[in-house]
Amino acid sequence: MIRTYITIAFKYLVRQPAYSVLSILGFSIAFASLFFIYSHVSYQSSFDKHLETWDRVYRLSGEINLPDNENIHARLGPRLAPVMKEEIPAIVQMTRLIAIEEKCIVTAEDQVFFEDHVYFADSTVFQLFPLQFLHGTPQNALLTKGQTIISESIAQKFFGTTDALGKEIKINNDLILEVTGVTRDLPENVHHKMHMLVSMKSLQGPVLERLDGNDSENFWRPSAYHFIMLGEHNSSSEVEDAFPAFYDKYMAEFGNFLKADFKLIITALPDVHFTPQFSYDFPKGNRTYSYLLVAAGLFLLLIALLNYANLLSASLASRTHSLGIFKINGAERSHIFKLLIAESLIVIVVSAAVAWFMLTGVETWFMEGLGGALKQSGFQTGSFMLLILLVLAAISLAFMLSVISRVYRQPISLLKGDSIQGAERKRYGFGKGSIIMQFTFSVILIISSLLITRQVQYLLKAETGYNTDNIVQVKLHAESAPVEKIFSFKQELKKGPMVERVAYSSNVPGETFATAHFKIDVDGQEASKIVSLLAIDADYIPLMQMELKEGRNFDPDQPTDSQTGIILNEACISFLGLGDSLVGKHIQQMEILAVLKNGKYNSLHEESRPVAIYFMTANRGYMNVKLNTADLTGALKYIEDTYDQFFDNIPFEYGFLDQTMEEMYRNDINQSKLLGVFTILSIVIANIGLFGLVSLLNRKRIREIGIRKVNGALKWQIVVLLGKQLVLWVAIAVVIAIPVTWYISRLWLQNFASRTSFSWWIVLLGGVIILLSAMITTAAMTLRASSRNPVETLRYE
Repeated sequence: MIRTYITIAFKYLVRQPAYSVLSILGFSIAFASLFFIYSHVSYQSSFDKHLETWDRVYRLSGEINLPDNENIHARLGPRLAPVMKEEIPAIVQMTRLIAIEEKCIVTAEDQVFFEDHVYFADSTVFQLFPLQFLHGTPQNALLTKGQTIISESIAQKFFGTTDALGKEIKINNDLILEVTGVTRDLPENVHHKMHMLVSMKSLQGPVLERLDGNDSENFWRPSAYHFIMLGEHNSSSEVEDAFPAFYDKYMAEFGNFLKADFKLIITALPDVHFTPQFSYDFPKGNRTYSYLLVAAGLFLLLIALLNYANLLSASLASRTHSLGIFKINGAERSHIFKLLIAESLIVIVVSAAVAWFMLTGVETWFMEGLGGALKQSGFQTGSFMLLILLVLAAISLAFMLSVISRVYRQPISLLKGDSIQGAERKRYGFGKGSIIMQFTFSVILIISSLLITRQVQYLLKAETGYNTDNIVQVKLHAESAPVEKIFSFKQELKKGPMVERVAYSSNVPGETFATAHFKIDVDGQEASKIVSLLAIDADYIPLMQMELKEGRNFDPDQPTDSQTGIILNEACISFLGLGDSLVGKHIQQMEILAVLKNGKYNSLHEESRPVAIYFMTANRGYMNVKLNTADLTGALKYIEDTYDQFFDNIPFEYGFLDQTMEEMYRNDINQSKLLGVFTILSIVIANIGLFGLVSLLNRKRIREIGIRKVNGALKWQIVVLLGKQLVLWVAIAVVIAIPVTWYISRLWLQNFASRTSFSWWIVLLGGVIILLSAMITTAAMTLRASSRNPVETLRYE
């Protein structure tokens, strides 16, 4: 019997190819999109969950509250976690990671490499992060000075093999290390990417001494990432409850000196990737984007279901006679029910197969086209089970939405066909209601996509106080070279005909800056204020085309400028509360030479960073080169050749300032692309559903079309007549979508300190886009109906 139902249903599908293809296309697009979204969101939410200990490991951060100054540091003083383990029973183990700057120079077998994510680590790191060792053992790793652990990809790059035990490497032309272990590569979805770990005992000088010093400041000084492991039956609340007594015992002394409060932040390891951006932390994910993408996927599935309901209704309108005969010949209501179930099953199973092909066949092209916005999908992450659930849900919903009302009709009604269909449509109004719902979902996605795109463009074009065009940033890693060599390198660069200006800076926008605290008077009370520090030379401000609100630039001929001179940006002036006229005033023996107008060095997700700028050139940092040519290839060749003259043993590394700025918003750009793609797909699916409804309406009014043509009506007049109700449907959809998108936009824009506004023209544009797409579909269908011979249309029925 089941085989019979499937055979009959298959014949119906073959006889109506337009209905079948459009139904399958709608579901296929929705399924594939939802699987892509599911994979992307599950990837983001699975950060650090590959570790066996992920549910017991927490990272410690600290909120330091000074008067009018709140800073949340991802790094804390080196003594915090070790002493907390001794004092708080709930903590069974701890480890620390101390980053070796952002990048370091690694020399291996006479080859020189740049490596990032290199940490000094305690030997206990493998208890909290149980890495898989290919060579060596965790019990013998990082125990003594001069030991290092590297990943298998690093070993292959350095030595051409993973068996690198006993081999030596040198870091920053200074520290010689022996490889005592090689571990499997970590997946990409980890927050702290531990490519290389160096024994903590390899630290030198004062830093090593501070590891064991119990002075109060040693619990505050931001230098290490701290991780703790709780007992199997302990919770983070136990640590939070015990911390006030710990603070009073070890940290209160320096806190009183700073006049600061400290709030411990305990973050479960998988949640670290989604916390707000802390100082000294790495780029984060954004759960709001994940929620938006999930909503977009669900909208696409609902639109596909409504689309199928309309197409099935249009299909049934052409076969009411056969259904009536089916019932007259003895078919019961349940038989027709099973027949339609079989038909829906075939459509959705074929759609799932097409979606499978889209995932496996065009996945690489799709991801590359989005510039890395989407991660690897496929069915490795449980998508197959999701597929089964979606198939079952789609069968049930699609059937319930569209065909139940037809099953109970009497055979005589089915034999009469479309003659009573208008009354039924008027009674239930499902077709129009479903189209309005589809349009509503599409308008929500369109407006959301337009708003996100506008915010991203606002971020990229916002006033930062400097010009980013044609500036090459050459990274300096010359720790062992004298500063005079840096001056000579700069002078040689300036001789190039394609070079306009050259200037030194210790950092570039978006990087983690060094910090310092100023003690100032606030309402008669001494208070500490923490600000960021930036070192530059006298050519940096002119090169960046920065504007001074008042005062003067650094002067190399003024020896006091390099000793006591300082320039503050406007955010720093506001933060310190120093008043209006500042030039010539002093702050902690530093003379304020100028105030920099609108100097912003951090992402606009956050408030503008207060920055104090001092005069210095060092052998680490950046040489910024302003070009006056469009020949970037030739200019870069000249810069690299000049670099090699001075630093032939250090790899050449460069970047463009405008790309550096764009990289701060890479996640926003990628998510904007994703939502844009799924918005376009929602419009496509909605118009497939509209195709079904228009077909049904045209079938109902086919005699009317013939009569109007006989009486001289033109095609465009018929199109306007039948399509004018679209304006009402779209208007209703826009009205429903406005409060939803307004609420969503408010939630999302809260992620940005500087943000665009919710403009009503975006709502209007969203309505116009969906109206135009719907009118094109309607016009195409109606023109086809109106092109038929009036004699044929009048003979209809």
